[in-house]
Amino acid sequence: MLSIDDSSNGWRRLVLPLSIQDDVVMDAVIAASAYHASPKCQPTLSLGQSAFTKTINGLMKRQDFKSLDPLINGSSVVAILVLLVADMIMGCSHFPVLFGMLKSAFEAMKDEGGSGDEKLDEFLQFQFRKRVTCGSCNGLGLTSTQVSRLR
Repeated sequence: MLSIDDSSNGWRRLVLPLSIQDDVVMDAVIAASAYHASPKCQPTLSLGQSAFTKTINGLMKRQDFKSLDPLINGSSVVAILVLLVADMIMGCSHFPVLFGMLKSAFEAMKDEGGSGDEKLDEFLQFQFRKRVTCGSCNGLGLTSTQVSRLR
């Protein structure tokens, strides 16, 4: 997620505190952590898969962004982003689906005026731009025009 840990580390400063407040984000963080540890400790792989599924189920309950609180929308985008990073850690094949979810959720959140937390919105925007670059390099068929519109 980040090789240098300082006060600008949004993963530690924003995502981890948000995981304490939101179960869906917590499940995504558990999935990413378990996947990261799984090469060293095989039992954590099943924990990661379980937490991944639980996160997806939680996100499915939050599909209607217009009726949800803006902070819940921001939390949903964070959860998807964490799952996307977990997928990148494991080298799994969920990237196209998760990227599509991230794109839709991020655009819906932007249409609704953001998450209500300026620092979280800046972090998400920066992370989204990074994933757009990954998405265009991962054969998702994004044209340069589409990439520039998403940024």
